[in-house]
Amino acid sequence: MQPSRMEKRKKTVKKKFAFTVTLLVIIIILGFSTITYANHILNKEVFYPNIKIAGIDMENLTKDMAITKLKEKFQPYLDDIKITLAFEDKKWEFDYKDIGAQFDIEEKVEEAYRIGRKGSSLNRLREIYDVYKNGFSSDVTFSYDVSLLKDKVQQIADELYIQPEDASVKFHPNKSQKFSFTSEKVGREMDVEATMAMIEDVMEKEDYSSVIDLPVHDIQPEVFVEDLKKATYKISSFSTDLSASSAARTHNIRLASETFNGRVVKPGEVFSFNESTGVRSKKKGYKDAAIIVGGKVEDGTAGGVCQVSSTLYNAVLMADLEIVERTKHAFPITYVGPGRDATVVYGALDFKFRNNKDTPIFIASYVSNKRLLIEIYGEKLPNNRKIEIQTEIYSSSPAPEPKRVVKKDLPPGTEKVEILSRKGLKVRAYKVIYENGVRVKRVLISDDYYKPIKGLIYYNPAPKKEEKPKDNNNNQNSKPQNTKPEDTKPQGTKPQDPQDSKPQNPQPQEPKPKKPDTSAEQQKPQSEETDSAE
Repeated sequence: MQPSRMEKRKKTVKKKFAFTVTLLVIIIILGFSTITYANHILNKEVFYPNIKIAGIDMENLTKDMAITKLKEKFQPYLDDIKITLAFEDKKWEFDYKDIGAQFDIEEKVEEAYRIGRKGSSLNRLREIYDVYKNGFSSDVTFSYDVSLLKDKVQQIADELYIQPEDASVKFHPNKSQKFSFTSEKVGREMDVEATMAMIEDVMEKEDYSSVIDLPVHDIQPEVFVEDLKKATYKISSFSTDLSASSAARTHNIRLASETFNGRVVKPGEVFSFNESTGVRSKKKGYKDAAIIVGGKVEDGTAGGVCQVSSTLYNAVLMADLEIVERTKHAFPITYVGPGRDATVVYGALDFKFRNNKDTPIFIASYVSNKRLLIEIYGEKLPNNRKIEIQTEIYSSSPAPEPKRVVKKDLPPGTEKVEILSRKGLKVRAYKVIYENGVRVKRVLISDDYYKPIKGLIYYNPAPKKEEKPKDNNNNQNSKPQNTKPEDTKPQGTKPQDPQDSKPQNPQPQEPKPKKPDTSAEQQKPQSEETDSAE
């Protein structure tokens, strides 16, 4: 009996259900397998297929394996890097580590490893599939930093550096051979910046077999011995007489002159007499000798020092140096002519001059054979220049009559010249310049006025002689005798003004009085005027 339609329908439904269930099972199995496989792919710790770095396939390599493989490829390149510096027989070598040379292997490995590992699982699968289909390739980058060598290059420069040394001269003012010389030394210096540029060039050209010859150049000194020798010529000398000076005065002159004996005055430097000697005191060894105070001569500490400043003044003029400060005495002195003196008083009056030359000057000062001699050495004056000092007295006024004052403590009938009357003088001093034997210029140096000085004489008149008593018995009838009173003029002679005398020497001299006198001024040596102030 054939099955009914209902039964047939039931069988068909059963078959469809079984197929559906089977399909679902298959789908579920496939889905699970797919998910399992996808998770397997997404969780892999190796590179995905078709990824290359520097031409090396990274598939199935871990990051560490990839780094090792890349380093094996590029390390020989780094090892080939050699930078060689050389100077004479010395060499310095550096490798890739010294300049930080490297390939960015770690960075490129990290970058490639992140492919398929960013975003959602679906996005990751898509990126993995895209790389699998199209591939991914990158290359490593080479880098270095030459500046890392800067410190080491500077150390080499310091090692090679030689300080240049100027030629030097030693001044021996008390020897016949006044100067000794030490020759200059040429220095040496390496150009650090040029060296760094040369290293950079080697790296750019990858010319690692080349040797860089260091750029070293000489450093010339500023002063050469030949120049110094040209600047040690005796350009002037001047001397003054000490034969009339006392032992104390000569001692003071020697002491003051020694303070600048051997002195070197640099170009542009100003020499100060007072700064050179310092305070001229007994503590420093100065003795009492004649000085000028208030127009008269008396003993005082450091007497004679003005002869030193005046002698130096004349030597400086003849060396054609610049006078900065100079003051004349109250009246002309004997060791130099009028208009050629220079007085000094510590703290008040100074003698200064400036070295107006481009080279140093050297001063020698010493006492010999009863003369003070000052010499100035330096570069020879141009065109064989010679300097002469000329003076002219263009006005003169007579010495005033001295004032006479009675002084009872003097012996009766005597007098004492306290201040000597002196005539007035107006004097011009000139510097006459000769070049190659020809006079080229006459320059006014100073215009001095030595004012007349009114003298002062102390005297004590002699007592009048008493008359004898008259005999009235014998002379009662006689007329009284007229008698003249005796002349009561004090004894002594009026000192002669040295300016009224006419010695052969054009410099004023003070002759001694014909008769002995107690005058302080008459008792001093002729060349006594120092430390004067008008």
